[in-house]
Amino acid sequence: MIEASAPGKMILLGEYAVLEGAPALVCAVDCHALVKQQFNRQREFSVTSPVIGANISPFVISETGKITFHPGVPAETVKKLGFFKSLFECLYKEAGTYNIEIKPADIDLDTSQFYSAEWRAKFGFGSSAALAVALTAAFLQGSAMDNPEPVFKTTLKTHHFAQGEMGSGIDVAASVYGGILLYTMNKPDAADFIFPRRLKERQDIFMMPVWTGKSANTRQMVGGVGQLKKNQPRLYDKMMNELIRISEKGCNAYENGSAEAFLECIDTFRDTLAGLGEQSGMPIVSEAHRKIQAVCSKQGVHYKPSGAGGGDIGTAFSTDKDRLINVAKDLEFYGFRPLERKIEGKGYQTNQKN
Repeated sequence: MIEASAPGKMILLGEYAVLEGAPALVCAVDCHALVKQQFNRQREFSVTSPVIGANISPFVISETGKITFHPGVPAETVKKLGFFKSLFECLYKEAGTYNIEIKPADIDLDTSQFYSAEWRAKFGFGSSAALAVALTAAFLQGSAMDNPEPVFKTTLKTHHFAQGEMGSGIDVAASVYGGILLYTMNKPDAADFIFPRRLKERQDIFMMPVWTGKSANTRQMVGGVGQLKKNQPRLYDKMMNELIRISEKGCNAYENGSAEAFLECIDTFRDTLAGLGEQSGMPIVSEAHRKIQAVCSKQGVHYKPSGAGGGDIGTAFSTDKDRLINVAKDLEFYGFRPLERKIEGKGYQTNQKN
């Protein structure tokens, strides 16, 4: 049996701008997707995913890499497994690049650490990317254990395909490498592949994720901004150039500058994101985010949405840990949920059991 795990992500700076080539900051967080893979002697695979209500679901895969589920698997279950199907089909093809044959196996998928039973919701820490990384690491086996580069390159392709060719891959990077990363998106026609660069975690900047109480639709948010790019390219370019400028400045400040300079970039980036949301008709800095920001500001704490916005997760920043503790109490009073998540220093992990 092979077990693999991969952490989630939290984007610190650079949302949307990263899609246009800007550097961005991301950290891995200590919630993990887990994959167990047990080779079997049958001619078919099976997949189980209790979180989405998918019991043991047998399937076969053709020579061309297409999955067909057993006729006894309910149509609703097949629909729920749509992401896995796309992911695994792409992985099956990519494995050949490393001369790895994917043999029939029983596969167990577990992303329960990304869900809250209390809130009946999924937290936006990148569960799909973490699952994709863990699945890739499990099936690449020896290559994954010795070198993260094949896992990163392969998962960028598989996750991008399974997501409908959307996203920058920043979540994949966090799940592969862990820690705090400086990330630049690779363009399809780029001559040189850019790998994420690990940054030293600063001891003078403290962070706390906050759950707004509502999940966000990333596809809708990104799609809305994409429509602005299509319909008003000059306005889009103007706003994106400003986001790129702030992201570059903020990334440099985190690595080389003062904490104050970095936190100033957090504030200006958030405000510019709000303007992008207004122009695109997308509530990137939603009403919930604005309320959280107001609570944080009273304590001298900085705040911005993390990810596509519209709800989900935001991040509070401060140079004073006690201020975060105090603002956490205030946020709970107003019905928001500060989350006890830490930066995960390790990326994916694999373990082979006899």
